[in-house]
Amino acid sequence: MQRHLRAALLNTRSIHNKSHILNEFIKDNNLDFLYLTETWQKPLDYFSLNQITPAGFTYIDKPRPQGQGGGIAAIIRKEIKATIIPIPDASSFEHLIFKLSGPTPLVTAIIYRPPKPNPSFLSDLSDILTQLSAISPSVLLFGDFNIHIDDPTCKYASEFKETLHCCNFSQHINFPTHSRGHILDLVCSTGLTIHHLSSLNLHVSDHLAIIMDINIPIPAQKQKRTITYRHLKSISPSAITASITCKMSVSPPPLSENLSELVDYYNSTLSFCLNELAPTKTKNVSFIHS
Repeated sequence: MQRHLRAALLNTRSIHNKSHILNEFIKDNNLDFLYLTETWQKPLDYFSLNQITPAGFTYIDKPRPQGQGGGIAAIIRKEIKATIIPIPDASSFEHLIFKLSGPTPLVTAIIYRPPKPNPSFLSDLSDILTQLSAISPSVLLFGDFNIHIDDPTCKYASEFKETLHCCNFSQHINFPTHSRGHILDLVCSTGLTIHHLSSLNLHVSDHLAIIMDINIPIPAQKQKRTITYRHLKSISPSAITASITCKMSVSPPPLSENLSELVDYYNSTLSFCLNELAPTKTKNVSFIHS
């Protein structure tokens, strides 16, 4: 079984004065998620995010704490419960990480890596991917990485792709995501199926929006059945002795040498005492076929 979600990723180069377009984009494409990088949002300034978010949606965000630019946010359908995962900040990129509750948690990481080179980026990324993979087998990795992975001569791009491969992540984008023809915005995953990838120019940024469908594996549903049981451990030896004695005084054994009659008496007496001391109970239990 699988759960189907529809999502989009966009580097907005500021969400200010773009609220109407982004709000309509969510509704027109029936999105469950919109992942945003470079929101340029200031701490405690929620005006633009409130304007972007349609009815029936909510958001989580992480503005850059100091300086200009940066910032990450996710607009999420309200019925989908998301919980932020408190992983320490990396020195080489910004990230917003959360998980969706369910039988198999879906972990999502949105990343913005500034274009200025930082020698610790690949090791920082590897550390975080290792942590996320330990939380769940299903992990999504989105963002603007500012790496020209479409350039076969770029050594740094090759090292980046090797890092993803070592962490068992697949990278799904093979078309330009920037107005200059490069692939900068990436969609990566492990333990998931991502398909129907496409791009759309919203004319709000020099980046294109990436739209996708995500299939999340769902474990087999637990089936229910009714079981019957007794609390046999609650019967003490003294209680069963007293119950048998009482029963035999009220209904003495037959004065017969017929073995069948004596066995029937023995069985009926014990059954009566058992039902008196530990009556049968029923309850519904869940189980999964292996």
